[in-house]
Amino acid sequence: MMDVYLSLVVIRSVNLEKSIKFHQMLGLNFAKHRHGNGLEHFASRIGQVTFEIYPQTARMEVTTGTRLGFQVLDLDAIVIELQNPKPESVPPA
Repeated sequence: MMDVYLSLVVIRSVNLEKSIKFHQMLGLNFAKHRHGNGLEHFASRIGQVTFEIYPQTARMEVTTGTRLGFQVLDLDAIVIELQNPKPESVPPA
């Protein structure tokens, strides 16, 4: 039996900026990406896994039922930060 490793997780968001800010609060760092003529999206590395967030467009089928689990060092601090959000910019182009 061969070893299998997770290398890519892709989600879609109707509010890309809000989704990026949320995941940044968890500690992810994003960079803008575009593959060929594809949609501009944001990508982050988590260990050996690439985590990408694409904008949800009307042409795309909505992803439902996806569950992701992130382990963070201080969940209480993140909850407080989510309750009192500060303006934060999305990474530059």
